[in-house]
Amino acid sequence: MHRRLLSGAIIGILVASAVVLFPAAPVWAQGDGPRTYHKGPAGTNAVTVWMLNMGGNTSAFNPNLIAGDQVSIDSTVYLLTYLRFFDVFGRTSQAMITAPTGKISAEIEGFNPLPLDISSSGFADPVAIWSVNMLGAPAMDLKQYMAWKQRTILDLNLAVTFPLGDYDPDRALNLGTNRWTVRLGTPFVQSFGDFTPGKRTTLELFPSVSLFSDNDERWPDGATVSQDPLYRLEAHLTRDLAKGLWGSLDLAMQFAGRTAVDGVESDDSQKSTSAGITVGMAISDEMSLQASYGKGLSDPNEGIAGNMFRIKIVYAWNPAVERLKKAQRDKLIGEYKELQEMLDKIRR
Repeated sequence: MHRRLLSGAIIGILVASAVVLFPAAPVWAQGDGPRTYHKGPAGTNAVTVWMLNMGGNTSAFNPNLIAGDQVSIDSTVYLLTYLRFFDVFGRTSQAMITAPTGKISAEIEGFNPLPLDISSSGFADPVAIWSVNMLGAPAMDLKQYMAWKQRTILDLNLAVTFPLGDYDPDRALNLGTNRWTVRLGTPFVQSFGDFTPGKRTTLELFPSVSLFSDNDERWPDGATVSQDPLYRLEAHLTRDLAKGLWGSLDLAMQFAGRTAVDGVESDDSQKSTSAGITVGMAISDEMSLQASYGKGLSDPNEGIAGNMFRIKIVYAWNPAVERLKKAQRDKLIGEYKELQEMLDKIRR
């Protein structure tokens, strides 16, 4: 019985925590990604290492802007993130911060005398996310979480991108954006059937709006660039394929986001649609692996076009689980000592 409880606790925490948010992800098929807003017990922690590569008409470091069909951009991003679940006024809440770095290169056609090949590397803008549950997921300790069955979840989500990354107005390509971004959203998760490992099916929707401050030092002329709010809808249909293995069909759309240069509006309002797939698997009780592929399906002058691949490894832990594991080990050691004493008596 104790072993079953321990196994269930660890698996539950892994499922909830090993799908850590990816706030800086481009608005491709995955966006934040599937199973990001599944819940875990208070006190759960997770550290995630990410790698993302994308090629097309936008940068992974500033995916809210598109460059059109005459620019080909290749971006590689590496991220280290930390997440924690905690209690906020009796509701499950999760907070995460990410530190991104990487490199970017571009080929430009038809813009001589601009250089045809340019590149840059360094640190990108850090992102912080806070999400608090409004429906379906009260704050839970480990015992309560083990008895809880996920059904309908609705969260309130806030993400802030800080303009602290490398930015040089004399450089054509930058990893930093030189502007603040605030995203407001309402992640929604609906579970179907039996919500136990190996049997979970979910439909996940995440509508959001991103608001931007101005970039007042655009390359190469120092102009001020403003951008209208950008609206986004992310959707995932996920299904357990076996215990510890699941897949997802992913879809994302984004609209609006027209820019203006020194107050003069540009004809670049976006209409983006992208699709993709994700596969996730448990490596151990505490570790998981997730891989995603996405493809932009839009006209390159109207939305995101190109390909994206990302992979992440997550290590999750909870002090309550560690105490439970220690108690289990101590009990087994005690039982072994008792058995050894009995054998010694028999030998005498």
